[in-house]
Amino acid sequence: FELAFSGTGGGGGYTIAPIPNVGGTVVDDDTSGLNAIRSTASEPNEDGTVIVSFTYTLMSEPDAAVTVTFSNSDAAEGTIAPLGPLVIMPAAWNTPNVVQFSCVDDAVDDDGVTWDATWTVMAGGETTGYTAITPTTQVFTCVDNDHTVVTDTTFSADPTEPNLSGFVRVKLASVPTATVAVTPTIVNVAPSETAPPQIISAVPLQFTSVNWNSWQSVVVQAVDDDIADGATSFELAFSGTGGGTIAPIPNVGGTVVDDDTSGLNAIRSTASEPNEDGTVIVSFTYTLMSEPDAAVTVTFSNSDAAEGTIAPLGPLVIMPAAWNTPNVVQFSCVDDAVDDDGVTWDATWTVMAGGETTGYTAITPTTQVFTCVDNDHTVVTDTTF
Repeated sequence: FELAFSGTGGGGGYTIAPIPNVGGTVVDDDTSGLNAIRSTASEPNEDGTVIVSFTYTLMSEPDAAVTVTFSNSDAAEGTIAPLGPLVIMPAAWNTPNVVQFSCVDDAVDDDGVTWDATWTVMAGGETTGYTAITPTTQVFTCVDNDHTVVTDTTFSADPTEPNLSGFVRVKLASVPTATVAVTPTIVNVAPSETAPPQIISAVPLQFTSVNWNSWQSVVVQAVDDDIADGATSFELAFSGTGGGTIAPIPNVGGTVVDDDTSGLNAIRSTASEPNEDGTVIVSFTYTLMSEPDAAVTVTFSNSDAAEGTIAPLGPLVIMPAAWNTPNVVQFSCVDDAVDDDGVTWDATWTVMAGGETTGYTAITPTTQVFTCVDNDHTVVTDTTF
């Protein structure tokens, strides 16, 4: 600016000569700029308990409306509200305008993921310096409330009958915001398994911000049965609750090892051979080695009915509930009048095919050879005097 002078009056021969202006400068104490005051130093979290807000005002009064726009680098991770342009009028240049920045609550264990918010002062009719402001980018790091449950991918050992166990270890991959309960269950047991394995350890597993990274074990024990059902499969499934969203937990497959065998026990009563006078009769006591899932039929055949007998000869039908009940069959020699000491005959027992599916139809027939002790004698004489 300039300071100008003018003079009036006179007399005594004085005339006021022109007075030069004196130039000056007003030093301004205002700056064009955007104040952005953050509400907290904490980072926003997914459960919404911490939301960061910025309060915006202009540093000085503009001579026209100032427009501030916002952009989001990843709308899947963060939100800006309101997202629409912030229009600040000259008369409201120092009126607070609040914008909130929050994290999206997803179901992914992605703790520490970042996203950017950028605010920009747009060019317009304003002439006091606001259109030359450099855009500002703010990086936010989301605090996750989702948790991945980490497990072993296999059992430490196969649960084995009668009562051996195996275990799977479990822990969290990140610190929970509250206690996480993980509940294991036995699922997808093979249809042939009549006695599914059982979880014998304490459940549910509890994980806190203190023990989240410590392994806890789920112990699964085989349940003993009497059926030869072979190795059977099952899966250990998990569900998690608390402390945020629990990511899906893969099942862990396991196998129950069977200790039963399909077979026919045949216990002989004596090592002696049967004799014709009936004082020694050989008996066999029959039981099954394991419980079948249907009746098992055992038939008997005799190679020489003139020398030996089987009683009873009719088929032996063993029901599942009586699989270990003794069944006695006797094998004896025929008392003939022939001096034939040392003659042999065979008895064969065969497990017949039927509706049974636990291995009994594949048993090889058994043949027992009996040597009869004779009670007949030939008198030998000279053929002449």
